Amino acid sequence: MVKYIFYLRDVFLMNRKRVLFVLILSISILILSIIQPVIMQQLMDQGILKQNMRKLGLFFVLLILVAFMQGILKYIMEIIHIKIKKEYSYYIKIKIFSHISNLSGSFFSDKKTGELVKVLENDIYTIENAGMDLIIDVIFNIITSILAILILWRINFQLLCVVLSIEFLIIIIQQYFIKHMYKRVEELRCVSGKSMNFTEEFLSNILNLILVKADKIFMRKFREIEKINITKTVEYMKFSEGGKQTNQFMNSLMIGMVYFISGIFIIKGEMTIGIMIAFLQYVSMVVNPLLFIINSYSQIQNMTVSVKKVYEILDIPIPDTGNQQIQNSEVTIEMRNVNFGYRENEVLFENLCMTFEPKKITAIIGESGCGKSTITKLLYGLWQVEKGQIRFNGIDIKQLNVNSLRKHITVVTQDPVMFNDTIKNNVSLEGDYGDEEIRNVCKIVQLSDILNEVPHGLEENLGEQGNKLSGGQKQRIALARALLEKSEIIILDEVTSALDNITQATLMKSIEPILKKKTTIIITHRISSINEVDYVYVLENHRIEEEGTPKFLKENGKKFAQFKLQDL
Repeated sequence: MVKYIFYLRDVFLMNRKRVLFVLILSISILILSIIQPVIMQQLMDQGILKQNMRKLGLFFVLLILVAFMQGILKYIMEIIHIKIKKEYSYYIKIKIFSHISNLSGSFFSDKKTGELVKVLENDIYTIENAGMDLIIDVIFNIITSILAILILWRINFQLLCVVLSIEFLIIIIQQYFIKHMYKRVEELRCVSGKSMNFTEEFLSNILNLILVKADKIFMRKFREIEKINITKTVEYMKFSEGGKQTNQFMNSLMIGMVYFISGIFIIKGEMTIGIMIAFLQYVSMVVNPLLFIINSYSQIQNMTVSVKKVYEILDIPIPDTGNQQIQNSEVTIEMRNVNFGYRENEVLFENLCMTFEPKKITAIIGESGCGKSTITKLLYGLWQVEKGQIRFNGIDIKQLNVNSLRKHITVVTQDPVMFNDTIKNNVSLEGDYGDEEIRNVCKIVQLSDILNEVPHGLEENLGEQGNKLSGGQKQRIALARALLEKSEIIILDEVTSALDNITQATLMKSIEPILKKKTTIIITHRISSINEVDYVYVLENHRIEEEGTPKFLKENGKKFAQFKLQDL
């Protein structure tokens, strides 16, 4: 609930004028609602029953005018509500995206994509529909109920007691249903998150699942989780629908009792038909707001869960970073006695030492799982080392501003991100680059043939996740993107894994002059991709087994020789 209050505070601070204007509109609508039954009573008693055409016409016009004004004011209020909801939804999504992008790598290891999608879509949708406007409506309905009860007290105290007795029973019954619903909402949310994870995994890897015949395994697991989902949903709906139907019955009972008792008073001459109609309208101004308030409690409970989930992400601490920045265009990177493990009591690297010098290409070679890509994550500041230092031009990475650091580093992975956009925008990432500059960098990474083959050249759309391209073409697009950035440090992580040896050799020779101007790190398991490097580290079991120049390792390196044999 504390987080919910923080949320309301944030919304109010962002929309002070709008919220105050909505309150004024609400008060105006309330006054018109109070007047409406009085006009209806006069229309019936003074106009219809007394057969007075002039008063009938007058009260009819007043009734229409009040209804019209209510409609206009409610329309304006709803538009303001929508603006408040959508703008805050936009604000919180941007805030989450920005926060996530600054979190440590452990967050991405522990958090599943489906859970994040559920927060960004379902939970924020829940917040949208149970936000500040709901609180304003609750306050408005409380005031409406109190005023209507005071008016009913003056009209007929006996009838009011009947109404309040039945309403009290409705509240007790609803509390029972809400209590059980809230418990099941938590259970249903957990199961829905698992279901969404399965769906996201399937859609992201559908072709691979079919190719390796794993789609049947997925479907079996999906059916299991969906059966639980159905069971939990049915349990929730039993209480939800049970509460609704009970409400409808109790309300029908209450209206019937009002008609019955009012009829007795009318027959005795103690009440007019107009007063009965006004009484019923004021009863609806008690019943409907109270039902809204009761149902709102359920909404607020759901929203409290959603707000909690949102703030669970926003409250994850961003790793402390320094305020220093890399000043020079030439960057030397030193890893000195680095100890690191992803989990507590796990040791991947122990006393790891490496140096990456400017205007030189350094290769890290090793089998899958030896820790090559972990080095990339450490250099990029996604994880912090437990012991030892990583230094950029002599400055410890912990003293550097992480956002500033990342501006100096470009990483190209073997599975590059492709957008459902043009070749031009995929290469430039919508940066301020001219077409000729983009074509030149495409030529360097041997993409000219693709540009010449497709109908629209740079404006050709690559499809979802770049599905119009082969794996090697995607890697070259990502490489072109990296060369265009002009960062001082470039890390190529298995960037030619989808290319054959001949294409790879030609490509590496083409980009070598550019890489020689930077601090370049090539991570690979293929000897053929490091012919032109200046220095090589050979990793095995997270340790440096051999290091030296390619010439030295060709003559003396036993592990290096094994990789050379594998690459033949």
